[in-house]
Amino acid sequence: MSSNPHSIESIECHVVKIGTKEDGPSYYPGTDYYPTDICVYSSKFEQVLIAVTTASGVTGWGEIQAPVAPEVPATLVETLLGPMLLGENPQEVEGLWDRMYRSMNVRGHYQGFMIDAMAGLDIALWDLKGKLLDVPVSSLLGSRRREELSAYVTCKAHDIRKHLEQGFEGVKIGHVTEINEIEPAESALQEYDCAALFVDHHWSMESAHEAIRLGRQLEAAGVEFVEAPLPPEEIDGVARAASALDVPVALGESLRTTHDFQLRLQRDAFDIAQPDINRTGLTEGMRIAEFVDSHGRPVAPHVGGSLSIAMVATWHLSSAIPNFLIQEHQPRRFEASNEYLRSPIEIRDGMLPVPDRPGLGVEVDKATLEPHIEQTLTVGQ
Repeated sequence: MSSNPHSIESIECHVVKIGTKEDGPSYYPGTDYYPTDICVYSSKFEQVLIAVTTASGVTGWGEIQAPVAPEVPATLVETLLGPMLLGENPQEVEGLWDRMYRSMNVRGHYQGFMIDAMAGLDIALWDLKGKLLDVPVSSLLGSRRREELSAYVTCKAHDIRKHLEQGFEGVKIGHVTEINEIEPAESALQEYDCAALFVDHHWSMESAHEAIRLGRQLEAAGVEFVEAPLPPEEIDGVARAASALDVPVALGESLRTTHDFQLRLQRDAFDIAQPDINRTGLTEGMRIAEFVDSHGRPVAPHVGGSLSIAMVATWHLSSAIPNFLIQEHQPRRFEASNEYLRSPIEIRDGMLPVPDRPGLGVEVDKATLEPHIEQTLTVGQ
């Protein structure tokens, strides 16, 4: 193992589960998980937080998005990916990403939990690199182009007015399958002339024909973009819809690598890229942004389930890329996240200030988080 004081000495994976099991859903036997029309959900908020520590005692924080079965990516870190990083220089983060990716891609593991686990480690390595060099991650990613980010809020229709009063540029409502489902949002938005409405279909359209029919109604209603109209495997169908519609089609939440976006761009299947840094990591997220920028596509990064670390990592990427469009903001996750940080992250007049402290600029308060840590897996000392 390296004698470099900044080499990686240990990695901790904290499996976090927040909340209690709710009454109502029909759970799979012996689990907190239940099926919906879209996918499997948990009654709890589940995630993995990663601490990567150097021989000199500096720690970088990362996060694995794991809404169900967080033990799976945590085990991948413990048994495979973590040992691969011990003794390595965390400042060589892009090379470490490539090493992890190539360790299993020829066996078909270039999607799913494998990449999710890599993404969490990658975020921690960028945080660590920023702390070692005493600069914010956004500066390391190329250029800190924005000190704060324009944003829209993902919310329910009854919360729209509250969020627009805070100054956000727009709102996104989900699970839209019929035009009348946007009427409450349209009513609320009439009071805010400059506010935009975005629609997330959550992969609910059954065919390209259905996506086109509803998409034309939504574009006539002034919707700014429609997101994820068809299941992520339906490249041909979503390409047909994107070609037929004037309203931009956005996608990317389910994707993890530049290759995934390349397959869809070759079919002209999207207008706006939405990489989720909790699934791509910062290294691959930057590569995706650069790739789609070279083909004239903007990036509106997706943010879903996050306990602050990946959320703030996303803000740093959005600060750095030239083709940034707008940032998704999840108010429920934001408010919950601040409970577990030593210093809270902020919103100012509907804008998201990108932390300017070294690394990601946030630190986890382990003492506050401890009651929700169900398992800790350790690699190294």
